Amino acid sequence: CKEWLDKLGRVDFIVSPSASHTSFVKSAKAAYPGAKVIASLPASIKLGKAAVSTDLDYTTSLQDVSAALAADFECFPLTSDPQHELVLLHKASGTLCVCDLLYATEPGGVLPKDKAREPELWMGRMFSKVNFAPDFAGGILPVYRHAMLDPKSGFPIAPPLEKDARTNFGKAIKDLLRTPGVKRVCSAHLPKVLEPEMARQLLLISWGWTCEEAIAGKQADHLV
Repeated sequence: CKEWLDKLGRVDFIVSPSASHTSFVKSAKAAYPGAKVIASLPASIKLGKAAVSTDLDYTTSLQDVSAALAADFECFPLTSDPQHELVLLHKASGTLCVCDLLYATEPGGVLPKDKAREPELWMGRMFSKVNFAPDFAGGILPVYRHAMLDPKSGFPIAPPLEKDARTNFGKAIKDLLRTPGVKRVCSAHLPKVLEPEMARQLLLISWGWTCEEAIAGKQADHLV
């Protein structure tokens, strides 16, 4: 991986784009000690326990992060997201980089039907059985994401959710769907990039219950 990155150019920043994705940062910092670490406030706390310092915190200093990345990326923080995700749009290629918003490459399930029985995908099958349900978000979003946006669920969130968290997050998703200049979409959970229209369809199926733009009204209604 390092050899591949080195061929692309200099590494100036290491971005932890979600509070749940921090484990790679320590080794990345060791490989590129001169790179600045960008993370959310919760991720920064986790990284501190691993003796990794955060140079820029996009939870409290988004303007500084946006300025630092402005030459190559546009920043889209997801308001009220319990995962504190930062979405990035790479300007030159039109690549929208998401982390925990998309878990499937097509509607119908997180594992493509033609690969669902392959032996090496045992972990994917287990993850799917434990965390996904066909009657929630089309079976392509973990059910715990619903609990994370429900202040009454008891799901441990730090800092605690505000009262209008789900509504605010839904607005952020709608804004993301309208983002101009997107030519392809990549996700930390997907093995391939997506065409913009497929990505928008999957975002609506996954997150329609947070906003009025659900592609299937009946599907969203029973989750509100």
